[in-house]
Amino acid sequence: MLQTLPWRRLALAGLFVVFPAARAQEPGWEELGPSSVGGRVSALAADPRDPRHLVVGTPAGGLWRSTDGGQVWQTLAPWLAATPLSAVAISPVDSNVLLAGTGALSDGGSVSPGIGLIRSTDGGTSWTVAGPIGAGLYVSALLVDDADPSRVLVATDTGVKLSTDAGTTFAATLDGDAVSMLVRDPLRAGSVFASGRGGLYRSDDRGSTWVRTAGWPLRATDTFGVGTTSVAVSARTPGLLYATIQVLGDLNRTDRALLLRSRDGGTTFEELAPPPFCTSCGFAQAIALDPLDDARILLGGDGLSVSTDAGATWRAVTGDAAGVHRILVLADRVLVAGTSGVATLDAAWSTATSSSYGLAVTSITSLDASRESPPRLLAGTADSGTLLAVPADPVPVWHVIHGRREAAGPARFDPFDADRLYVSSTGGRLFRSDDRGVSFRPIVQGLDLDQPAPTEAPLEPSPLDPGTLFTGRMQLFRSTDSGDSWTGFRPPGSPEITRIAVSPVRSGRVYFAVALGAKLFKADGIGTDLITISDDPGLAVTSLHLDPDAENVLYATLADPSSQTGRVFKSYDFGQAWEEISLPGLATPSSIVKDAFGALYIGTSDGVWRSPNDGSSWSAFRNGLAGAGVSALRVADDTLFAGTFGRGVFRIPLEELVTIDTIPSGLEILVDGQVVTTPYYARWARGSVHRIEPVLFENEDTRQVFVSWSDGGASSHPVTTTTGREWFTAAIRRSHRLRTEVTPTSGGSLALDPPSADGFYVERSFATLVAIPSPVHRFAGYSGDVSGSDGILGFAVMDRPRSVKAHFEPLHLVVKSEPSGLALGVDGASSTTPATFQWASGSVHVVSAPELVDRGEGSRPLAFDGWSDLGDREHSVVVHRDTFVTDLTARYIPTITTLAVPASGSAFLKTTGQDDAPRLAALLLTPATGAPAPEALQVLSGRLDGTVVTELATVSSEPRLLSHAYVEEGGTAGRTRITAYNPGTAEASVDLVLRGLDGTPIQTTSAAFRVPAGGFTVQFLSDLLAFPEQVRGLLTLVSNRPLATSVHSMRANLRPSSFLDPVLVAPFNDADSGVPSSAAVQSILLTPDTVHRLAVSNTGLAGLSGTLAFRDDTGAPLRVELESGHATTAGYELPPGGTAVFRFRVPDARPSDAEVRTAQVRVLPRNDQAVGALAPRPSASQPAPMVQLVEERTVGNTSGQPVVLPRTVPPSRAVTRFLVPVELALRDSGVILTNRLGLAVTATLTLRDSGGGTVGSADVPVPAGGQVAISCRSLFPSAGDLQGSLAGTVAGPNGATLDVVGFLRRVNDRGEEILAGFPVLDGAAGTRDLAPVFPLALDGDSWRSEWSLWNATPADLVTRLVFQRDGRTAYFPFE
Repeated sequence: MLQTLPWRRLALAGLFVVFPAARAQEPGWEELGPSSVGGRVSALAADPRDPRHLVVGTPAGGLWRSTDGGQVWQTLAPWLAATPLSAVAISPVDSNVLLAGTGALSDGGSVSPGIGLIRSTDGGTSWTVAGPIGAGLYVSALLVDDADPSRVLVATDTGVKLSTDAGTTFAATLDGDAVSMLVRDPLRAGSVFASGRGGLYRSDDRGSTWVRTAGWPLRATDTFGVGTTSVAVSARTPGLLYATIQVLGDLNRTDRALLLRSRDGGTTFEELAPPPFCTSCGFAQAIALDPLDDARILLGGDGLSVSTDAGATWRAVTGDAAGVHRILVLADRVLVAGTSGVATLDAAWSTATSSSYGLAVTSITSLDASRESPPRLLAGTADSGTLLAVPADPVPVWHVIHGRREAAGPARFDPFDADRLYVSSTGGRLFRSDDRGVSFRPIVQGLDLDQPAPTEAPLEPSPLDPGTLFTGRMQLFRSTDSGDSWTGFRPPGSPEITRIAVSPVRSGRVYFAVALGAKLFKADGIGTDLITISDDPGLAVTSLHLDPDAENVLYATLADPSSQTGRVFKSYDFGQAWEEISLPGLATPSSIVKDAFGALYIGTSDGVWRSPNDGSSWSAFRNGLAGAGVSALRVADDTLFAGTFGRGVFRIPLEELVTIDTIPSGLEILVDGQVVTTPYYARWARGSVHRIEPVLFENEDTRQVFVSWSDGGASSHPVTTTTGREWFTAAIRRSHRLRTEVTPTSGGSLALDPPSADGFYVERSFATLVAIPSPVHRFAGYSGDVSGSDGILGFAVMDRPRSVKAHFEPLHLVVKSEPSGLALGVDGASSTTPATFQWASGSVHVVSAPELVDRGEGSRPLAFDGWSDLGDREHSVVVHRDTFVTDLTARYIPTITTLAVPASGSAFLKTTGQDDAPRLAALLLTPATGAPAPEALQVLSGRLDGTVVTELATVSSEPRLLSHAYVEEGGTAGRTRITAYNPGTAEASVDLVLRGLDGTPIQTTSAAFRVPAGGFTVQFLSDLLAFPEQVRGLLTLVSNRPLATSVHSMRANLRPSSFLDPVLVAPFNDADSGVPSSAAVQSILLTPDTVHRLAVSNTGLAGLSGTLAFRDDTGAPLRVELESGHATTAGYELPPGGTAVFRFRVPDARPSDAEVRTAQVRVLPRNDQAVGALAPRPSASQPAPMVQLVEERTVGNTSGQPVVLPRTVPPSRAVTRFLVPVELALRDSGVILTNRLGLAVTATLTLRDSGGGTVGSADVPVPAGGQVAISCRSLFPSAGDLQGSLAGTVAGPNGATLDVVGFLRRVNDRGEEILAGFPVLDGAAGTRDLAPVFPLALDGDSWRSEWSLWNATPADLVTRLVFQRDGRTAYFPFE
């Protein structure tokens, strides 16, 4: 039968609403409830115009409405049960306009994305997807502007989106943070707060822009950060707000929850002592204030607590409030939504009373039926305890019999005693009732409760042996006395046992499966046999069914968690061989059963599927199932019962049914002249005759053609039923039209493979498109409904009608620049960009870009950064017709080539830290001819997700022929990288010598690498030398020309985001400017969980011995924990080239709130232990040791790997005057002053701004033998965000010096303290005769560089910035 009819399946912007044809006598599911127990409610909203009009959303139970304040609930659009709902809102001007956010949230703050934001304009009857907010997002909160309902704010796991057209389009206004909540400030019009994992944000323009008011006050060890957050803002006191945040212990576990209060609008927080409200509440956390009384606070988590004294004391709210997701304070009442449904508080906020009547959203996790007729039902739930349903008319009456408001494990009836019930709690703790559920007692004797168990540990009674039960942990346990005692049935294994099926035919036989793998175990008494269902390692068994009529027949469902798909298998030989009987695209299965008529049923996350022929074909069996996913199936009393993930329990009578279906399913057929939609189930008397015929649709774009019936009949033919269980399947070939168009028509043609005379292709077939340009055109791309393309090739998957357009354009090239408007060279002529050129195919043209573009007074010059085709600054371009590059862009960056440092002042430079590939070069600070060079310091900052995770302060390198560095390679030490710059006019050749700790050469390599004149190179040590996987020792670089070098270690930390910290470690060595060659003092920074690694190397030709004396900041001996034990001194004796490495910890190293804490190591050569003694003058025969310190602080752990923050501290420099750069907007700066003399010495510290003006001055006394660490912010608290310098002058006896080293300190957004040491600059001179060379200038790929320059002369210094790489000038982008 051919009809030209419109489709009955309508697509609503991504959501499908099916309007079925007549169902005739087809059976349907009946909902049994429970309708008053409740279940998880994740979203709650009240109508601003009528607070008795409420809407709630659930993770798996759909959307519900109450018009009487929560007394009675009705479902809206039952099919929404298949979509997790996370947020709801009602328009303030039209109660029929509803918004719902989708997605699911679990403990730990981990999210499952939904389909975005959906919208209804008819009170919830029909829905469409609102404007796209981004693929794969979880929506956590919605806020509709009361004054302008067209403004909608949507909080997601990536930030906040704003719509100004009622949800048609959205733009991101806050990005880069997972936002849990949006809340208005009742006292500031247009002000909105957003609470995210990274902190609190405020918008004062109704969500258009945001500022971060503060980060959350975390500990340095909170490396996994924050999960969910919630905020409540006072309606009475400006600036008062409360917040609760979940702090993660690992990626999916709550460590603790914080309760915070702010009195200044979220700028600062104080931590309050909350009740124990959040032990595992990552999915449920809320806080609310009484709008009339700031002292009354509601705090929701695992339960609900109330404070009436502003958080000083708390008491629990009794009644029906658990797993709190939302608290809604209305004018006349308070509503609480959580895992117990919806509850209403009394006026005293003491008791929560359930308001969940009719709210059938219970999530069933297990289901059993008794052997009575009609049967009782026993159900375990995700949130509501264990339920017992007692038969009644029209539906059973449900009772909570165990674990009210808790997650429950499986529950089972005793097959031989109607009064006996078995229930379990999560984790496999078992209980028994002998009085039909009135009372319970634990039955765990003999169970090894220390063994891990799955959340829903299996529990199965034997249908043949009275009193016999089985349960699973890491081991299979059996009881033969109804649970009074248990015996381990097999040795413990791994992983946990998740499924058990007891044979209904053979006594003592049990099958079980574990959490991973497509395998079964069959146990008969003592023996256990392994059965392999599939070799696919990604599968896991989800259910088993043993045929009660044939013990050789087994059925199993398996799931692939990664793809959320399922497979079905059967075996006819006790599991020796398996046949797959899956249907294509099966959703995750949970249960498989068989009825008395031989039909199979699978419960899946997509409903129920039925096979009348032992798995040969499957048809959907979900009429009336409310779109819910199915968690459990049970057959009892000729009835099939289904437990669902969010809609309670359903039932359908089992009977002989004739199945009529189509391939594909969902089409319409005529049955005895009536139009029905497949699959169709009919009750036909045996011997009755019926006529079946497909209804074939055709329109201009789609048509259907009958292929065959499974019984071989004609398109329309009679069928006679003989058993009442027949099945008939019609194969229908559906075809769709592929429309093609070419523009312009002269541009070319479009070929199709395979060709089609009328443009129709069979559904799901694959059509290839080939764009063929004319000789003077080239292909520009496809538009329309193409499935995908690769150059001139396109393809269309013909799952629907499609229309594709091929675009051609004349051969041309557009020469562009970033920024535009620059003059570039094209074939020798100057052309201002953008410029378009019409060129013939095969022609060759030359493009060139100037190295620098001067933009005039007040603007930074632009430096050439590369062509988009990666060509040289001047290169040739060949035009090809088949090339798809239609433009060529010269990229420029704003740069700085000269810098003026004011007289007695300072200057600062910062690169931009661009996200592109890293720039590496050497930097020369070249003064004007005859002028001195300024002193300078470099800071390298490593960033992850915008957060500074490491800083390294470096100084310039002295070009020299010989340099040394202690290196560690392999393991956690990372890779050693060498950068070298050759300032000379001839090529330099570098020899390498690597010695072990005993000074013996491990390897010597001549001409290991070369550096061209004026060139820069980067080399990895492991590429230059062959050595064991792990090596420690002294590396010596010998060059025939002076080189400026840097030797550093590249490391990384794994973070919870799975991204790696960028980490560089560069211990200061004898080639670094300002590092003393005969250091007597090594300062150490004291922080918790820190290992100090001090390497003492002998770079001379003779033996060297001495002592390290550990001292605290008073000069008293300090007992440290060395690898050899506790001591206050350590001796060293070094052969030439040898190194002694001392690893030690300082006990009780506690951070101070005010200052950095320090200690000192005195380096005393020749075993001279006198505390005040000066080191002897080094000589060729007795050189001073080279000392290098690396400190490694452990701040957390990710996936078993420590998160380590390394830092370096150079030896202190004996000076009378010194200088420290200061940039307080980024970090604090300070100095560590050590006095080796027997008398007190005073240092005068002067803070100057960048122009050289004095901001403040202070005297800092340093006692004899003591040490003082002082920072700018502590010494000059009113300095603000000053840029400048801290100058020091030593006052004491003639020739008195202090040993001084500088440090930098900042605390990042994670609460981690970032410290770095550096040599102080020479305050006596303030300038240098030689131009400073920094061998490692770095920008991009998570790094940025900063330089501080200081001028002590009375005249301005103009310095050129010259970056050198590969023998030519490079340029860096600067802020």
